[in-house]
Amino acid sequence: DEVTSERIIQQMIENDQREALTDGDRAAAFQQLAFEGLSVTAIAKRTGSKPAAVKTGIAVAENAVAASAIQTHQLTLDQAAALIEFDGDTETVDSLIETAIDSPEQFAHATQRARDERRIAAIRESATASLVERGFTILDREPGYYETDYTPIRELVTKDGQPVTETDIETVEGRAAFVSVYYTSEEATVLYYLADPKAAGFKKNSG
Repeated sequence: DEVTSERIIQQMIENDQREALTDGDRAAAFQQLAFEGLSVTAIAKRTGSKPAAVKTGIAVAENAVAASAIQTHQLTLDQAAALIEFDGDTETVDSLIETAIDSPEQFAHATQRARDERRIAAIRESATASLVERGFTILDREPGYYETDYTPIRELVTKDGQPVTETDIETVEGRAAFVSVYYTSEEATVLYYLADPKAAGFKKNSG
């Protein structure tokens, strides 16, 4: 109601005059005003805030992880808002909070890196799931040059001397794959291998 809204706004003004409100307190106040029925535009106008800041503050206050972090660790609105993206990923959230506390100048970089890692993990997971469904063994690393457990199909040819392709090994026993994703890529790079090329009727490319 209007009486409650006006009381909250006056408290914000008075507290700001005595000692600048923390971003956590500001976010909580924005949330209270929104609960009282004020729009983002109205809150911004009556508190002298930017609409974007009001919107961000409400989002932070409504998210348990971000609301707790901004109050406990005195994060900025933008820092707390970034945590919302990673809600449920405790390891990343904890790492970002630590960066915000110890090296705030690195926070934007750390956040972007976390986004990239999440994107890469999603691409890798999707590619891996497809390969597993097709019966491929997934290798956790690219086999070394002198390792003999698996032979890369790029080194193999068919009986007709044609390069062995992914399609050629689709149903072959002992097919395997290594999945990698580069930071700048939007799709996975897959390297294909065979455990026993000879049994499949393939041979090493003498060329």
